[in-house]
Amino acid sequence: MARPDCRSSCIYRPPRSEEGLNELGQAPPPYDGKKETQDPLELRDLEAGNMPPEYPAHPAPAVVTDGRRS
Repeated sequence: MARPDCRSSCIYRPPRSEEGLNELGQAPPPYDGKKETQDPLELRDLEAGNMPPEYPAHPAPAVVTDGRRS
């Protein structure tokens, strides 16, 4: 019996990746998902239309004198 020509009909499948599996080959449990991170006061303020404080303004550029003297 002749061997089939695998050049065009056989599909190469790389070995199965074990990345992310524990030593028993099991996947870890799923993540809990998104948790409530804002405290109730922040939510109340946002719902009332109050915005959080802005970031502080960038400082003015420092004055640098030329240290080289002629």
